[in-house]
Amino acid sequence: SAEQWVASYRCPTLTATECVVYPCGAAFKADEFSGLLAPLVAANEPRRLAMIQALESGDLLRLALHAFRQRDVMQHGFLDWGSGEVQDFAAAVFRQWGLSPPSEAQLHPFFLKFNRDACLRLEARECLCLVDALCRAVFASSTLHLSDALPVLPPPQAVTHQAEPHQEPHQQQLQPQHQQQQQQRGSSRDGSCSPSRPLNRGYEQACGPCP
Repeated sequence: SAEQWVASYRCPTLTATECVVYPCGAAFKADEFSGLLAPLVAANEPRRLAMIQALESGDLLRLALHAFRQRDVMQHGFLDWGSGEVQDFAAAVFRQWGLSPPSEAQLHPFFLKFNRDACLRLEARECLCLVDALCRAVFASSTLHLSDALPVLPPPQAVTHQAEPHQEPHQQQLQPQHQQQQQQRGSSRDGSCSPSRPLNRGYEQACGPCP
């Protein structure tokens, strides 16, 4: 029965489990529906740590069993998809934990995994497995997304400073004067007039008037 299964089931840890196989044979990989569940992952991210603890301790399944009993009023032992009972049950379990519930489109592929005989209804144990698988997919995807988003920083590089060539004080003071003398010599070689020296008439005739 569902009660015996919940009492004896050893819930696997979320981070160490890549694939979970349930008693009916349905198997789920952690990232199997990551694209479909992306909006649900983002909406429930603030509750991630609390839900990981609920999944691994078995508290999620125990409260889910209570939610199932409340909806199986006639004690048939199953919930029907066509009348919305399965959808309402899954939403109720999510709200028990303060979570945003899945849409029908997000829930449907999980239902198909557990609806082995295609009768459009799930027995109690399969209903519990469904919400366990759905919550594992949501919060395992959340864990994967966080790890993918961590930036990879490059290793720090040492900053090297090149020493400037040392100059003696008298060399630093004489350098502008030395450059001025070289400019004056250059001006004499190319025939231009130096403004720092007066010109005599003969030199002016040879060089031409200053511009």
